[in-house]
Amino acid sequence: MKQSTIDRIRRFSSDRDWGQYHTAPNIAKSIAIEAAELLECYQWSDEADIEHVKEELADVIVYCQNMLDCLHLDVDEIVNSKMTKNEAKYPVEKARGSSKKYTELEEPLFIPSIDLDAAMEQLKARRTENAGYMELMEMAEDIDNPEFQRKFTYFYRLRRDEGWRRKYYSLMKECQGRKNLDFGMIQLRLWQATGNIESSFSSKMLATLDPCKPIWDANVLKMLGLKAPVRGTPEVRMSLAVVIYNKICRWYEEFMKTEMAAEIITRFDQELPEMRGISAVKKIDFILWAGGAEK
Repeated sequence: MKQSTIDRIRRFSSDRDWGQYHTAPNIAKSIAIEAAELLECYQWSDEADIEHVKEELADVIVYCQNMLDCLHLDVDEIVNSKMTKNEAKYPVEKARGSSKKYTELEEPLFIPSIDLDAAMEQLKARRTENAGYMELMEMAEDIDNPEFQRKFTYFYRLRRDEGWRRKYYSLMKECQGRKNLDFGMIQLRLWQATGNIESSFSSKMLATLDPCKPIWDANVLKMLGLKAPVRGTPEVRMSLAVVIYNKICRWYEEFMKTEMAAEIITRFDQELPEMRGISAVKKIDFILWAGGAEK
């Protein structure tokens, strides 16, 4: 939509002092009402008065712009974010020509072959390294603390120069406490700051700020049969990386519902009680690292 049209919508409300009524709930209800009136154009026939359709459609669009203004949202940002999720849910090779919902397009959930006894023994033998994770998470509120940065750098093998790490931790501090934090935004901001596409370290930053998010690493990709994008422009590669990360997230979400996941978490809590407080996702992550078989 042209900026002049957006300005006209805003001026219309401003001139009439209607902004006082433009709360998110009020506008959401208005969008639904106007959408219903658009639908009414086709109530008794597949044909409709196109002039009537245009008027009702315009009302919907105007209220959508009011909602964007009310919530201080950028239309390009939210639409592109949603399109990235849609592309992950509806891959071309599965969805072309199909009206099925994305849940009906999914392959059967991959269940890794895990030697749980061996995995637990391996984790017990790594108690020092495990303690390093616990310590860095306990300090995660204090990102500027050099000791936190040292522990994070060691645990996640952040083999980058000092200038790169300074930008990385600055971005982590900026993202701390931010609502609706997502992988794509972190990856983009990190690329803008450093010139490098860092999908794995973007996920590790996100998983530190939100421990319920999984990490992206070579083991996870290999286990799930996924490959990191290596061709295309930076924008294309980052977009594909978001699709891949969303697949990782969906796998964790579905796997967490299985009896195997419940068994893993129970054994983890029983045999590593000092780590009982970490997120369920991270417990699964530790076990998969220690004993997961690839797809």
